[in-house]
Amino acid sequence: MESIISKGISIVELKQKALAVSNAFRLGQEAQANQYCVEFIDGLSFHFPKMPEDKMTSIYQLLTVMHKAQKDRDFLFTADIVQYEILPRL
Repeated sequence: MESIISKGISIVELKQKALAVSNAFRLGQEAQANQYCVEFIDGLSFHFPKMPEDKMTSIYQLLTVMHKAQKDRDFLFTADIVQYEILPRL
């Protein structure tokens, strides 16, 4: 299976993937949300080198908060971080 990174992903597709992550978490579809999350982070890593450093830093910090929320099984907070904090920064 070809990874998203190797084939690239447009910023539009990345934003769509972010919405898919947040929607799946809100609907309680944990397995699907986690899969979308991996794909979203893979796509994000494709765009990281093109971002200004301050944007990269803020998104990285939000990913750290998102990871903690996910570990704590606070999926609504995870969805909110993706949709309302990370997505607007893309």
